[in-house]
Amino acid sequence: KLNEVFEMSDRGGNYFTIWYGVYNQETQELVYSSGGHPPSVLISDAPGGFMAKSLDSDGIPIGMMPDEEFSDQICHVSKHDRLYIFSDGVYEIENDNGLLWGFDAFVEMLKLQQNDDDPHANILDTILQAAQQFCGQDTLEDDFSILEIQF
Repeated sequence: KLNEVFEMSDRGGNYFTIWYGVYNQETQELVYSSGGHPPSVLISDAPGGFMAKSLDSDGIPIGMMPDEEFSDQICHVSKHDRLYIFSDGVYEIENDNGLLWGFDAFVEMLKLQQNDDDPHANILDTILQAAQQFCGQDTLEDDFSILEIQF
């Protein structure tokens, strides 16, 4: 419905992206969908380290095509898993040499920052500092929006 209401041609050519999820505590299931937004990342404790699962549903941005159908996906969430929802500016960071940090390096950084000894460690500040260090600047060129949800 949101896609129908926010038709790009009626909004001066504007559209937006979204990642949306609903978590059921009883079943420990997360139902999610997206409209053009980067996939979120679910980090789980696994034998031998932490595992990352990309949660993407391949929807187009909201407002581009009003008749587009969006599908949802379901995943199981375990106790102590962490979900990261973020903008593309978190990983599309370029350094002075023209190298891109990229999605895979960002996800590896998320996995490395998980800490069994301190479940309340401030991972988000560490990720921001790593991004600033990678690009060599305190002020990033794009938005840097990231949300951490602890289950």
